[in-house]
Amino acid sequence: MPARADGSDFLPQFISRYRARTRASRSFAISSEPLADPLKPVTLDHTLKAISYPLFAARCSGSRFHDVDSNEYVDFCMSFGSALFGHAPSFLQRAIREQTGRGFTVGPQSELAGEVAELIAGMTGIERVAFTCSGTEAVMLAIRLARTVTFRERIAFFSGSYHGQYDATLAVPDAAHATPEAAPMAPGIPLRLVEGALVLPYGADESLDVIRQHRHELAAVLVEPLQSRQPGLCPQPFLRELRKLTADADIALIFDEMITGFRLAPGGAQASFGIPADLAIYGKVLSGGLPLAAVAGRTLYMNAIDGGGWKFAESDAIPQLCTFSMSSFARNPLVLAAARAVLLQLRRRGPRLQSDLNRRTSTLTARINSCLDEEGIPLRWASFGSFFAPARPDDSSTLAVRLLHYLLAERGFFLWGASGFLSAAHSGAELDNFYSAFRDSFQCLKQAGMTPTD
Repeated sequence: MPARADGSDFLPQFISRYRARTRASRSFAISSEPLADPLKPVTLDHTLKAISYPLFAARCSGSRFHDVDSNEYVDFCMSFGSALFGHAPSFLQRAIREQTGRGFTVGPQSELAGEVAELIAGMTGIERVAFTCSGTEAVMLAIRLARTVTFRERIAFFSGSYHGQYDATLAVPDAAHATPEAAPMAPGIPLRLVEGALVLPYGADESLDVIRQHRHELAAVLVEPLQSRQPGLCPQPFLRELRKLTADADIALIFDEMITGFRLAPGGAQASFGIPADLAIYGKVLSGGLPLAAVAGRTLYMNAIDGGGWKFAESDAIPQLCTFSMSSFARNPLVLAAARAVLLQLRRRGPRLQSDLNRRTSTLTARINSCLDEEGIPLRWASFGSFFAPARPDDSSTLAVRLLHYLLAERGFFLWGASGFLSAAHSGAELDNFYSAFRDSFQCLKQAGMTPTD
């Protein structure tokens, strides 16, 4: 058990211990200067700057990985939620190995593309599927399809959502105006690329009023139905009204299901809530951690990629107006082989896989909150499906919660900041040990006077 320290001694002693434990990762970070690394936080204050380098992984399997210092961690980041079955499960390794033996060219269409699309359509109930290499590409394509079909340009999305690094969605409400007009959220994003977007409060009735007011201008409303930054916010009545509003106004409703797709339920948030979208974006779980995403949706929108179901006959009608869509490596046979293996495994395991993980995550979150109540610490964690995170977004930036990431790492548990995903590879004993480490970490913080108060 790591030693405890009181008051002003706690932080310097902990930083010293952590640096000694992870000295090889620190050396890798220092020696990797040519690497421009987004995992190295640049906005962190000086308090934790000395340990803000990322851990470098050497190998992984199941629920665990080893870093370059030979420390072992029970992993709750799980490739940002991609590893629903754990790291490198045998069925996934076998599929990749078999495809490697057959080769992996791009240019000609992969024989796996149609089968993988059919598996996605069958599991989600959506009509057609297109592949991209990343969630960002998928967001770009979905918005472009909506604009092509509706002949409109404006889009709306919601504060607290995350839709990748597409410039047009890296926006926040413009604080200088009492309107939902967008402003760039970071340097290097020109105002003209977000101008015209509406950034609205999620789940608020006034947001529906704004969408209603601009209904003849909007091509799409983009929604992360369960926000990774606000896991406790689950506004199903709002989403139902949004679905009705967008359908009546011929606005494309786009669900960004990069996290919820195949994890919350086999059919994602749409199936779980009973609220169908016009277009949906999938990834992460889809290919077990390999780079693949998909845009899936109604033929009305998806036919704008290829003209629809024409059969290469002289009598075929000329395809309708199509937009541009290309992603050179999106149909890489290695990645499609991985996706096929994951989807077949999901189909074999059935919905009980997700329901069991959801229940275990809810139980873990309840234990965490009970611990915080007992310690008198005014923080809460929330979960949706098998994802858990601080219930209030602002809590993630507090020193205590930022320190929690490192305290848990010292105890052999790795989170995505203060958030985590459960996988089928996590055992009951690992969850019990994680809870004990969480409780001990906060007791150390409380003893050192570093926990928040009411």
